Amino acid sequence: MDALQSFIDGPIDFEGQRLADKLNFNIITIGGILTVILGFLSQSILVSLYVSLGSLVAALLLIVPAWGKFNQHPVKWLEPRGLENVGEIRVDMSSVPTQSSSGGCCGSC
Repeated sequence: MDALQSFIDGPIDFEGQRLADKLNFNIITIGGILTVILGFLSQSILVSLYVSLGSLVAALLLIVPAWGKFNQHPVKWLEPRGLENVGEIRVDMSSVPTQSSSGGCCGSC
């Protein structure tokens, strides 16, 4: 099960996402056009259904797995910087006004 999960959820770069989007759009569009044409010529709703489902399955098989062509331009991420120069954060609470005992919002009410 882990091998299937890693095959489906593999790495994909930004160019690969663009390619997958274009491929998906083209497959679904061509499948829709073929569905209308073949369904009209055969006068069968069943043919339309099969062609439509076939184009959907073709799109799923070509796009959902993370094929190698979707990761041909991997992103080179920057190395994380060290945290040794980060100082502590201190809050001086002496300058924060406190609520008075009279119940007002700022003590002068």
